[in-house]
Amino acid sequence: MKHESHLWTPGSTPPPIRAHSVEKHRLLRAYLERYVATLTQNIRVECLPLTLIDGFAGGNIYIDEITGDIRPGSPTIILDAMREAERVANEKRSKPFKLINHYFFIEKHRGAFESLETTLKSSGYAKHIEDRIITLLNDDFVAHSGRIIDFINQKSRPGRSIFILDQCGYSAVPFECIRNILDSVQNAEIILTFAVDYLIDYLSNERPNRKLLNNPELDLDSLGSKLEKTDPRWRRLIQLDLHRHLQENTNAKFFTPFFIHSKDAHRDLWLVHLSRHHRARDVMVGVHWEHQNSFAHYCKPGLKMLGYRPDEDVLVTGQPYFPGFYFDGKARALTKDSLCEELPRLICDKFQAVDFKTLFSSISNETPATSQILREVLHDLADDRRVTIKDESGLTLRRAGIQHDSDVIFVHRQRRLF
Repeated sequence: MKHESHLWTPGSTPPPIRAHSVEKHRLLRAYLERYVATLTQNIRVECLPLTLIDGFAGGNIYIDEITGDIRPGSPTIILDAMREAERVANEKRSKPFKLINHYFFIEKHRGAFESLETTLKSSGYAKHIEDRIITLLNDDFVAHSGRIIDFINQKSRPGRSIFILDQCGYSAVPFECIRNILDSVQNAEIILTFAVDYLIDYLSNERPNRKLLNNPELDLDSLGSKLEKTDPRWRRLIQLDLHRHLQENTNAKFFTPFFIHSKDAHRDLWLVHLSRHHRARDVMVGVHWEHQNSFAHYCKPGLKMLGYRPDEDVLVTGQPYFPGFYFDGKARALTKDSLCEELPRLICDKFQAVDFKTLFSSISNETPATSQILREVLHDLADDRRVTIKDESGLTLRRAGIQHDSDVIFVHRQRRLF
């Protein structure tokens, strides 16, 4: 049964928007604008081919129960974000810049699709439907994913695309479909929502078959058998196992989950960002640091954020196991402090010397830090003479810290013990 916030009936009042959806929409718009800004930093770039796919578009209109105001859904937010991103890109250029955008808005449920179609045709984007810049589909996303992949690859070789898959639940998007997208499209990114609490509740119900119908790779029996349900570590460890299963079964090289807690629904949702490029992951994490306290990691602040250590076991220490990590000033300080202690040992043991790009790429999935935070940490370590930073040739000392991605970090062997 669909929640009332996902029901659109022609001629009726739009459904209410829930708090976690407001946060998701805010982050989505910020990420899309930052995405374009990152790819258009070079003012010689005159165009950017990009395809955006909203696989669970909904009815595109909500009502704020507190203020009574009408709020747009994700399709309008996507379109508005792209229009603003193009405007900003043109501000710093003398020659016109153009986003070569195409949009696929897909909604399976008829009432929601009729609302989606009505709102867009009565908006300033109606001409985009006529010009086939916007494609509206009243169908299941998975049924059209192959055709959309072909469209993206025919449009441009880089295949720049963002799939927004805001599924209602946990099983509407099979891992096979996600694997196919990431394997087939060079620069595809996926923003996937995942109702993790439904999975945890599902585990608790002691059902005979706990493999999800659409995602048979996610064998919940194997996860749930590791700990007794009364164990206070169970919930956190199940979430950590789900992290691993998602990464292994989607072929996403870079994988970053963020938790949204919905106070009204008393449910936790994952907003998972999947990509094959560390730069994309860096942009997403940067947006989270800018929009503090809306999302959280259940992780440690330094390296190996998803690892288990006995000295952090709640049964040993009596302390909470992986408490919520919010992207605020305190978290930033903890992250920098942890990296200052852990990075020199990692570089010495694993690399001895390593360029900045390789270092950041190798630890991206292990830390909530952005590349900028990592630069700041390395600057502090260089000031403290715990590392040395030189240019690519090894001849020029970088006294101001990392200046280029090719700069090399050295740790002296005699400093192995910290």
